[in-house]
Amino acid sequence: MTCPFDRRSRNLKAHRKKLKRGKRPKRYSVRLYSTGVFAVLIVVTVFLFFLIYEVITADLVEDAYGAPLYEKIPQEETQEVTVTPEDLNAAGEDPVALQQEETITPKEPAFVLLPVAMSEEDQRIVFDIATKNNISYCFVMAIIGHETEYTKDARSSTGDSGYMQINDCNLEDLADHGFVDMYDTADNVGGGCYILRKLFDTYGDDEVHKVLMAYNMGGGRAAELWAQGITTSEYSRDIVKREKELSRYIDEQNGLN
Repeated sequence: MTCPFDRRSRNLKAHRKKLKRGKRPKRYSVRLYSTGVFAVLIVVTVFLFFLIYEVITADLVEDAYGAPLYEKIPQEETQEVTVTPEDLNAAGEDPVALQQEETITPKEPAFVLLPVAMSEEDQRIVFDIATKNNISYCFVMAIIGHETEYTKDARSSTGDSGYMQINDCNLEDLADHGFVDMYDTADNVGGGCYILRKLFDTYGDDEVHKVLMAYNMGGGRAAELWAQGITTSEYSRDIVKREKELSRYIDEQNGLN
């Protein structure tokens, strides 16, 4: 009877001989075979993934009945079209008129000579100064009419001078802004409109009566009356009335009435 230890010893020796001759045991061959199959599966999986991706992103996908569900629409090339005056003429359009329509700007107020006792030269000066200060031309002319009835060299007992009756207390401030001669139309009306513009900026362009009351009696005295609920005066009401009459006359001359 052979000793089992001797048999194991012989098997171990045989195994070592095989390793020396470069032969691998059967279990190593199985492992190599499994690794190769796994690599093939990876390659097939990647191939199927790209194949499915190409089908999904194809230009045309059809439903089960073969009808197109989605189709990519090719983008049309945009072309720049240049329209020449000759093209507009051929279409019956006036290129000059079209250009004028595109560049319409607000019209400046036109000067209208008013039927008052003031020369046209002085009226044009008043018009230009009032327009420059964004004040109604008729509004300024109404003040001049009320204050002096368009008397250029008027002088009051309270120290008011010229068309707009500028009080002496304002002379130093006005001189700093270039308004020196209160009997010169440009200086007098320029100084008056300078004062009016400051009052409009203080009280608001819609507060005509407040502006007129402050211009006539000073801001302090006017504020006392406003505190008592008095928001207009005989002075302010008369000037507003005069302004409306002058504006109506201009509208009639322009054919608006």
